[in-house]
Parts: sequence; structure tokens; C-alpha cells
Amino acid sequence: MLRDASRTDIQPKPFEFGNVVTSFVVSAALVLLIGMALFGTWVTQRSTDAILQHSAHSAAMFMDSAIEPLVQELATEPQLSPKSVEAIDSLLTHKAISKKLSGIVIWRRDGVVAYARNRDQIGTAQPVTRELESALDGKVEIEQIRTSFPPSDSHPSNAQGAYKIYSPMHQLGTNDVIAVAGYVEPPHELDNLLSKGRRDTWVVVVIFTLLIFSLTFNLIHHASEMIKEQNRNLRDRYDAQVGLNAQNTLLQNQLQDAHQKGIEINEDFLRRISADLHDGPAQFLALALLRVDDIAPATAGSGSPSPGTMRSLKALETVRSATASALQEIRSISTGLALPELQDHAPADAIGAAVNSFVAATQTDVVCNLAGLPDTLPMPWTVCLFRFVQEGLSNGLRHANGLGLEVRSSRCDGQLVVEICDRGPGFDPREGCSKARLGLVGLRHRIEVLGGQFEIISKPGEGTTIRLVIPAKALHL
Repeated sequence: MLRDASRTDIQPKPFEFGNVVTSFVVSAALVLLIGMALFGTWVTQRSTDAILQHSAHSAAMFMDSAIEPLVQELATEPQLSPKSVEAIDSLLTHKAISKKLSGIVIWRRDGVVAYARNRDQIGTAQPVTRELESALDGKVEIEQIRTSFPPSDSHPSNAQGAYKIYSPMHQLGTNDVIAVAGYVEPPHELDNLLSKGRRDTWVVVVIFTLLIFSLTFNLIHHASEMIKEQNRNLRDRYDAQVGLNAQNTLLQNQLQDAHQKGIEINEDFLRRISADLHDGPAQFLALALLRVDDIAPATAGSGSPSPGTMRSLKALETVRSATASALQEIRSISTGLALPELQDHAPADAIGAAVNSFVAATQTDVVCNLAGLPDTLPMPWTVCLFRFVQEGLSNGLRHANGLGLEVRSSRCDGQLVVEICDRGPGFDPREGCSKARLGLVGLRHRIEVLGGQFEIISKPGEGTTIRLVIPAKALHL
């Protein structure tokens, strides 16, 4: 079956894959950059905290091993003995230890200074800070401060950020904190270590982000190429489909023209058959009937006819009656085959011609309720409408004895609906359609070829209706 190609003018909107890919790549890059910044900041902070904690615990281990044994008397005495102070001073005279433990101060649990390089601080009470209080609870704490150190290559100014470490001092053999040692970590080495840690962290984060971006870009690029290829294939298929639809439309129009030409040829053929029947067999039968009428009086003669003559007269009457019936049947067939002149006639005129011809031939009443008929129809539809009414009324006469014959028309959803109704006995269409007469079968084919619809509606005891539906597009030609 040929498909309807009426929607081939609908063009799909082209899909710009390049713009989508670019937007996706830019969005992905922006998201990755933001994620890299957040993740790098978080990792850098965690790395810095880890380095500081590691440095603090390393210093605390040194304090535990070097300073803690020298302050054990603070567990029982309010202050360090001069001997212990001298021992700590002696320990700090070593260059490496003095550089490491710059500005060392030892606090008792009450916050009073028990040892300081500056002897004026010994015995003074200092405010208990959060870090000092935490160290008194046994935790190693580190605090960033600003203090003065000798300038170095990495820190030319002596006003530098430094880190003060608080390390708890325990009573030997117990976990009891007896003092807190605090000292300032020189910033040179620690800052270098922190800078290197931050730099390494950011390098790893950037490399990791670039790897993710590269992988994402490759995946997007590969998917984009696949989509573009599929889009090209889709466009090729669409173009091929458009070409097929155009060819389909051309073939459909050619088929429609062929059907219409066939209808015209068929009507012309029926007209010639009608003329041939009228001018040939009908004339010969009429002549034969005249000769029979001439023979009958001569055969009868005068007086009483003999038995043989009576048989001849009866046989002659039978021949005359059969000849007259054949002549009438041929004339009826010839009249039914002949199509009246319908060129430039309105649909109402075609219906009227079919009804008038039927009424004149059968003396049967037909009710017409016509509405919604257009002024003109294409010639094939006008002929089809005439044949539909002619065949419908003929079937109503044969199967319903002409009871309640009605021709009606109306518009429904832009379509023209024409119906022929009777009040005959009706039938079951599921059984009757399989035994339909040749006239109805040909009528259905004629209607469906032109794009219309043919339907038989009937129920036993409720009469029969045959319906013709002419599509809206045929009404606007």
C-alpha cells in the first residue's frame, strides 16, 4: 500500500552538536576548576595541619627525652632547684638545641613560669591561653605567632611568622602532667617544609584535575563524534525518506489518474454496450415481435381452428411473450448502463438524475433529504455519486420491494455523507457481505479507489442503509 506523503514538507530542526559539546566542555572545565580550587584548598589545609602536627609531636618527643627528666621535682616542689635550672641552661648551650628550643619557657600547672632564659620571668604568672590549657590536659598544641628572628636567605626581615609549641611534661612513669614546656619553632625550616608541602599538594591536585579533564574531554569528544556520525546517518536517511515520499506522492497521483482514467474508460465502455444492445439485439427482437404479430392473424384464419392450429397459436404466443420480455429486459439493461450527461452538473443534479430515472422506470416513491452538498465535485466523484444512488435504489427495490426508500446527504467533520435507506427485512452484514452482489462489490471498489469510504449498515428486521463518505479534500478541489 502506498503511504501518505503529505507531511514531507516538515523539515527537522538541525541539532548543533558543536555548540552543545563546547558548552559541555566549558561547563565541565568550570566545574573542575571550582572543584580543584575547593579540593586543593582543603587538601592543602589538611596537609599544613598534618605537617604542623608532625613537627609539634617531633618536638614534643625531643622535649620528653631531653627536658622532661630535668623538671621532675615540679611534681613535689613549687619551683625548680638551682641545680635543675643550671642543668637546663647547660643543655641549651649546645648550638643545635639552642637553635631548636629558642625562647623556651616552662610553666607550672597554675600558669606560673618555672623556667625561662630571661630570669625576670621566673615566678611570674601569665594568662592561661587555650593552647596552654589544652597542653595542661596532656595534648600537644601549636600556635602561630609573630616574633623576631635573625634574618635569613628565605626570610630577610626579622619580623616573621613563627610557631609556638606547647608540650606537656609528665611525671615519670605516669600520665600526670606536672608542667608545660613552650618554645618558639624557628620559621625557616618549618616554612620551607610547609611551602614545599603546599606546592606538592597543588601540583598533585592540578595534575589530577588535568587528568580528569582530559579523560572527560576525550569521552565527550568521542561521544560527540559518534552523535555527529549518527546525525549524518539520520540526515541521509531523512533525505532518502523525503525522496521516497516524493516518489510515493508521484506514484500515488499517477495511480489516482489511472483509476480516474479507468473509470472514464469503463463508463465509455458501458455506454457503448448500451448503444450496441439498443441498436443490435433490441432492434432484432423488436422486428421479430412485429413478425410474430403479423403471423398470428394469418395462422388463426376464419372458422374454428383445428387442434394443430391451436397448438401452433399457443407456441406462437409463448414465443411472442418471451420475445417481448427479452426486449423489455434488454431495453432496461441498456437504460441502466447508459450514463446521462453529467459534465458541469452539480452533485444535486447527479442525484436527481439517478432518482428520476429510477422513479420513471419503477414507479416507486423515493424521499430525498439533501443537505450539505457542494456546488461542484470532480467528475469521477460525480459519476461515482450517480452510480451509488442508482445501485442503492436498485438494491432497495430488489431486496426491500421499494419500501421506505430515502436518499439523504449531510456534512460530518468536513466530509460529505450520502446514504440510501430502506425499510426492508434487513440482514446481518457479516453474513450478507460475503454474498454481496456484483454491483455492490464494484461500487465499493469504485469508492475506495477514489479515496472514499463505503459501508453497509443493517440489522434483521430494521432495514438497510448503504453509506458513501466523500473525504474533505475531494470537496475542495
